Amino acid sequence: MTLSKNKVTKLEIVKLTLSDLEEYLSFTTGLSVSDAKNQAAIIASEHSITPEDALRSMFWANGYPLIKKTAEGIEDLVLKNLGKNINEIGILKQNGEFYGFCHYDRVSESWQYFGYSRIETKKNLIKCLISSLIGKEQLMMRSKRFLASVKNCINAIGHDFYTLPKNMNLDEIEDIMAINIDHEALLHNGDGSGSNTIMRYALASCYNNYSTSKSVMRRALRAKFKHDEITNVDLADEYQRDSLTDYACQYQHFGAMCFNLDRSNKKIIKDLLENYCGW
Repeated sequence: MTLSKNKVTKLEIVKLTLSDLEEYLSFTTGLSVSDAKNQAAIIASEHSITPEDALRSMFWANGYPLIKKTAEGIEDLVLKNLGKNINEIGILKQNGEFYGFCHYDRVSESWQYFGYSRIETKKNLIKCLISSLIGKEQLMMRSKRFLASVKNCINAIGHDFYTLPKNMNLDEIEDIMAINIDHEALLHNGDGSGSNTIMRYALASCYNNYSTSKSVMRRALRAKFKHDEITNVDLADEYQRDSLTDYACQYQHFGAMCFNLDRSNKKIIKDLLENYCGW
């Protein structure tokens, strides 16, 4: 639970050290700091150098060739892994007992406090803190990747179905909500090719799945009434119900249509699906 401010004033914030966080940090190469320290201990023993020198060589080999002290690298890894500087996170104590955790939110420019009804150990609270920060950071990164996927899709299919804030272009957009989509134009104003149709359908489904399904069925009904020259459908009749989908067939084989896309468009569809996090 989030603590109210009047309770926060009675709490003590315990700052964390780099050693508290090392086991949760990894280099961009995938090597964890804990494994790096273990390897450094072996190197130090085999080559008669200090553990600090051995660990610094591990940092040099994993993306930090200019550091003079390993603490510099670890501080940067805290920021890269958790999205916070070490002075922006802490553990809470109440009446001498570990009680919760806190972190500074740069958007609201205020500290966020989280407490538990039971007494916790410091290690458990650090795990909860890490889980909270990594989850938030991963969601932010996923949102950024999804926005990039949407932009790539738009660039691939055309620019006839959206508007942007005044004096901004697509590359400058940082919030997906700033892209104002004309859903019907997106779904139905393409060049008619199979690849363009399926790409537009995928993007429209990401934008609003319900409206996409409704629009497809509405068009299918209009086409059926026009071509079959009927004015009503008996929904109690199974045959007539099944026949409603006859004119929506262009989307019924989505998987097969994706299979026939070229490599670049397949990647766009894949990125949209993997990074989708709401619109």
